[in-house]
Amino acid sequence: MFSQRLRSILEEKEISQIQLAKELNLSGPAINKWCQGITEPDNSTLVKVAKLLNVSTDFLLGNDESLDIDEQKVKENEILKKILIQNGYITEDEDISKDEINRIMAFIKTNKQIIKQNKIV
Repeated sequence: MFSQRLRSILEEKEISQIQLAKELNLSGPAINKWCQGITEPDNSTLVKVAKLLNVSTDFLLGNDESLDIDEQKVKENEILKKILIQNGYITEDEDISKDEINRIMAFIKTNKQIIKQNKIV
């Protein structure tokens, strides 16, 4: 469970294994072993990882019942696709790639303030 959650949160936050290793003063291969499920960090390192990634240790260990990141991403993608269909940007039979979704989400995040200011009341 830890390896899966770690990989998901690193992907979600666009943090590389090397970046995490540098932040923790560990080697890249050590983080890679975590991501492959070969080893897990000790308790004190687990706490550091959770703080760096802004998640709970319970989440990383699979004890947190909150929505898993993968599930959340799937729901967000479904909502985004529904909005694009409703507004005529794509048809129901069109697929939207992960890269396209990421670019759309990056655009929205970058322009969030502008979007809020132009909100129709």
